[in-house]
Amino acid sequence: MPSKERENQWMDIVPNVKVRFNNAIKSVYLIAFFIMLITVGALGIWIPPYRFDEIVLFNSESLFTYAGPILAMLLVEFFIQAEKSKLAVIALIVGIIGWGLITYGYIEQPTKASWSTILGTVITLILIFLVQANDNKYDDDIGSDEISSLTGPRSTNTDNIKDK
Repeated sequence: MPSKERENQWMDIVPNVKVRFNNAIKSVYLIAFFIMLITVGALGIWIPPYRFDEIVLFNSESLFTYAGPILAMLLVEFFIQAEKSKLAVIALIVGIIGWGLITYGYIEQPTKASWSTILGTVITLILIFLVQANDNKYDDDIGSDEISSLTGPRSTNTDNIKDK
């Protein structure tokens, strides 16, 4: 009986990441979201060092409370998505590595800057940038009738409701 030879599944990971990165940098909406994520979303990182002299910029506690919820949100998205691709599994592994780094840095040096929390946060930001890259909400070609708000479409087709 001949041995099973598996196709190399790693070969399409790098091209897929390149496509996602290109999609991300082409989207004005995604770039705006990412800038807001870094500036407004990270106010707890930027403000304390300028308000209090004894607080260090990029201290582990601030980075842990910033990157941790982002990674938790990505983990929830992974488990609720219907189809799991190879790229999603790789993202899960990278997210777990990022989570481990920020947790390690927080445990070792909660009030000081730590290389592991900084690296874990950078990994988190790259990960959310690439995960969000192909999301339709950042496309410019969505018609105004399709999505009118965060709560759903402007009008509902009641013919699709099965339990009237």
